[in-house]
Amino acid sequence: MLSFTYFSSFLISVSVLAFLPSSVRAQSVGDTVCVEGYVMDYFCIDYVYLLDNPRYKTLEHPDKHTVHCLVDPGICNGSPFEILTDPPEGEIVYGRGWRLNESSKQTVLELARTVGDNGDCYTCYETGTLGNGFRAAMTAEVVALPDGDVPPVLDILEVQDTSTMDDPKTACRSLFAMDEFGVAPALTTEPSSPPSASFYPSTAPTEYPTVSSAPAGAEE
Repeated sequence: MLSFTYFSSFLISVSVLAFLPSSVRAQSVGDTVCVEGYVMDYFCIDYVYLLDNPRYKTLEHPDKHTVHCLVDPGICNGSPFEILTDPPEGEIVYGRGWRLNESSKQTVLELARTVGDNGDCYTCYETGTLGNGFRAAMTAEVVALPDGDVPPVLDILEVQDTSTMDDPKTACRSLFAMDEFGVAPALTTEPSSPPSASFYPSTAPTEYPTVSSAPAGAEE
């Protein structure tokens, strides 16, 4: 039996390049872009359902993703971070727009811990009140183009929290005087049998679980 991760990675791999718009495919290494969106760890993306709120599918409800889940468990903060693109009007599935390189991920981790609610997030500082739905806008340099199941990779130049902005999609213009770069459409293909979220390890595993059914009470 194929593992869930192998199956989902195969589907994502054949989809990423095919569904990226020509503006993203034509982007060159070294270009500077401004992007904005929910910050999501790759473990929760690959897991299909939010690890800390398994009733909800990750790419349909990133607003339900807690700062705690993003920054506390090693299985999540040890995986790559991606910036999701908002779905087109009338649709509900977010896209995997961009991936952050390691130094940029650490920068965003610090920002999330600064704005996150220390009462819910045990590695957050005593400076924030955000419980879930962490978003950020950033200017960044493109350091790698899409490769298999990996979206374009960014190295952050500047970043700001946009989680509580009335209209975060205006952030690139209002914060950085730049237009937001082209949106990558959402991946709509996903496994039919998401995994159970019954475990909560403190460190990232070397292999993800084989699955046979969706979490109890999860959205279909």
